Amino acid sequence: WLYRIDGRRLLLGGALSNAGNVYEWLLESLRVEPDEAERALSERTPGDTGLCFVAHLAGERSPDWPPDATGALLGLRLNTSPLDIFLAGIEGVLADFMRVHNMLRRSASDIREIVASGGALNRSGALRRNLADSLGRPVRISTDVEPSTRGAALLALEASGVIPDVMHPNTDKSDPYPPDPERHAAYRALEERTRAVTTALRTMGA
Repeated sequence: WLYRIDGRRLLLGGALSNAGNVYEWLLESLRVEPDEAERALSERTPGDTGLCFVAHLAGERSPDWPPDATGALLGLRLNTSPLDIFLAGIEGVLADFMRVHNMLRRSASDIREIVASGGALNRSGALRRNLADSLGRPVRISTDVEPSTRGAALLALEASGVIPDVMHPNTDKSDPYPPDPERHAAYRALEERTRAVTTALRTMGA
């Protein structure tokens, strides 16, 4: 999507329907303990489950905007564990982030900083590190509870002359989480596989 937010600036971005809500759904449905999830996200190699999880459990938005899209899980075996499915689900979510990020970079190659927010990211250090690994770029975490609302308020304050510039107020952010090149390579392979499966599902009308 592309919004004109005032007379001199555009806001370009993408939107996902399946992110923190899928993280919570996986924990609750599979009965995976948060501590167990943290260890697995930190210690296991991306893709080592052999599963492919298309995480479109609530339809999907960017980049194709199919509201009736559904999820899919491929590669199940008798020795597949709930934790394996949890990891594959997170990998599916991150694959969607990667796809949108890669498309944005083609349109805005001068992206200087990635700042992420959300309840799941605030609770999970391992998820934050995996997001950086998947994107292949340092990621900082915003501590704002409602960053979108804050951004809209800052734009209104700037327009009314209360503040000189919307970028002027400090935003509390974490130190950058650096990506691991080897894990990024593994995530790139996962994203390609997930994209191929998603395309096949679209062809089937799923």
